[in-house]
Amino acid sequence: STLKFDIKNPNAAVDMFGLQFSDNLASAIGMVIADTGPGRTSKITITPDAGSVAADCQITAANITAVVGTTTISLNSGLIKAGKGCTISVDVTAFTQGSFLNQTTNITTANIGPGNQGLDTLTITNTAPSITPATIAKFFPNITLLNPSIPIFDNVTKPVTPLVLVVTNPNAATALTNVSVRDPLPSQIRWISTDTVTPTITVDVSGTPTTYLNCFIAFPPSNDNFIYNGTLFKSNPAEVDGVIGSLPATKSCAFIYSVKGVISGDAVNTITVGNGKSTNGGDSPASNTAVVPVVAPPVITKGFVGAAVAGQTTKVKLTIQNPNPTTTLSPVATVYTLTNIALTDALPDPNNDPLAQMKVVGIDAANTTCTIGTITAVANATQISVAGLNLVAGSSCNVVVDVSTPGALVYNNKTSTPSSDNGGKTGNTASASISVSSILNGLDVHKAFNPTTLFVKAKSTMTITITNQVAMQQDEVTFDDTMPSGLDYFGASPFG
Repeated sequence: STLKFDIKNPNAAVDMFGLQFSDNLASAIGMVIADTGPGRTSKITITPDAGSVAADCQITAANITAVVGTTTISLNSGLIKAGKGCTISVDVTAFTQGSFLNQTTNITTANIGPGNQGLDTLTITNTAPSITPATIAKFFPNITLLNPSIPIFDNVTKPVTPLVLVVTNPNAATALTNVSVRDPLPSQIRWISTDTVTPTITVDVSGTPTTYLNCFIAFPPSNDNFIYNGTLFKSNPAEVDGVIGSLPATKSCAFIYSVKGVISGDAVNTITVGNGKSTNGGDSPASNTAVVPVVAPPVITKGFVGAAVAGQTTKVKLTIQNPNPTTTLSPVATVYTLTNIALTDALPDPNNDPLAQMKVVGIDAANTTCTIGTITAVANATQISVAGLNLVAGSSCNVVVDVSTPGALVYNNKTSTPSSDNGGKTGNTASASISVSSILNGLDVHKAFNPTTLFVKAKSTMTITITNQVAMQQDEVTFDDTMPSGLDYFGASPFG
């Protein structure tokens, strides 16, 4: 219903300004401000009275507070010229049957004393409308979305999946006018774009192709050439709003738009009561519930296990995880099982020095828990690869490989992005670094000659320095030093 406030300036020569009043709808139980304006906002209209023009009524929607779903309407400022008047109209919705007296506060101005109160009675009946509202159905022609930015392989051709929303006029002889629909999307999916602008849309659901009129431009019965002049616009990636000028009796039209997955899990999508509307049919009932699983790609983490000493070995540990939920509303119970997971890990070669290249020693079978699939880690190879691995939702497994650390260098290692058949190739990469020491067991041995150049039979002092570089005492330290040919040993003197 539309609530109107008629405001008149009875003064012949004095303009009224600073106009203010408020109206509390709470006295009419169940009455609130309606969402019939653009983009589901409140609809506010200011109209000059007969004999007045717009300049005589200097009130705009910005001067009026009327928030959808609330119960208070207020005029905060404005000007009406002498002897002129205007009408403020606001759409409201009532839910409770009965007759209700609605009364404003006294209208006040900044330059003239307070005026009267406005009042009227609204009678609300529960008589069912003779026109049946539009019905809404929705479905996903594809079953699974991939996550995140390249979310789905639609038969390995498209990165998104369509969401189809069908609006039907069930009335046998009455067209529904100004039909609109609002679809707030669940958090797992986001709207991308409109898929088609053709007069009709054919959608194959469960092997049954069905053709609908297009909700954008459609042409019901032949030779009528009637244009719906409907629009679908991106008001918010998390919401789709559709508007249809008119929908003929018994006809259906379809919105079709693309969505992508952004969060893994079941995207449960329902249009609730009141999110579909028409001027003469009222609020539509809730739609059916459409569910599409959003499948996240595998996650990889890695690290080196234990300390590393030049010329020794260490371990590389790759942990592969399926981050998807363990339950689903999908009829396919295994929809979140990731299949045919694959990745590679190219071992580092610091400074492009073949002598310092990290290489595979062998698989640590005792600590490797990935048992389904193929792990390739051949001795002296410079790459580890995993292929054909399957992981059920919420599970993980480890690949542990012994590798060589030939140089006292920093080894920086990064994996490829893991892929899977049904989780896409948009997962992460994993990096790890290890600093390889030249020190074995925390002891550093350093040898020096002084002088470093000798005449035959001359003497040089050789100093061997042993340094404990760890925070613990080292007992019974020994070493061997074999003199090279041509160099004789004369004796030793230990120092501190």
